[in-house]
Amino acid sequence: MQFSGYQLFVKQKLTEFIIQHNIPERPMHTIARMWLTLSDNLREEWKTKAMEESNKYEIQAYQLYGIEKIDELRARGLSNMQAMIEIIKMWNALSEKEKTIWKDLTQSSKVAKI
Repeated sequence: MQFSGYQLFVKQKLTEFIIQHNIPERPMHTIARMWLTLSDNLREEWKTKAMEESNKYEIQAYQLYGIEKIDELRARGLSNMQAMIEIIKMWNALSEKEKTIWKDLTQSSKVAKI
C-alpha cells in the first residue's frame, strides 16, 4: 500500500501532539496549515519518506490494528478524530512482541480478505 507524504506527515504530527500532551482543538486543521507552510523541497522529502515507509510492515500492521479497533472505539462514543488518537496511544503502548503478532497477521491470507 502506498502512502502520500501528507499522510505520513499527519501521522507523525498527531503522534507528536499526543506525546507532548498538546493536542490542538482542531488537530487536522492545524496539521493542514503546517503542511501548507512547507516548502516544495520539504514536501518532496516527505513524499520520499512515505515511499520508503510504505514498504515496511509496521505501517501495514498499524493499519490492520486500527481497522480492528476503530469500531470498538466508535461504539464507546468516540469521534473519528478521538478514535484515531486513541489508536495511536494504544499502538504505542503495545510491546514489540504484540506488534510482531500484528506484523505476522499482515503476512497471512486473512489480510487479503479485508
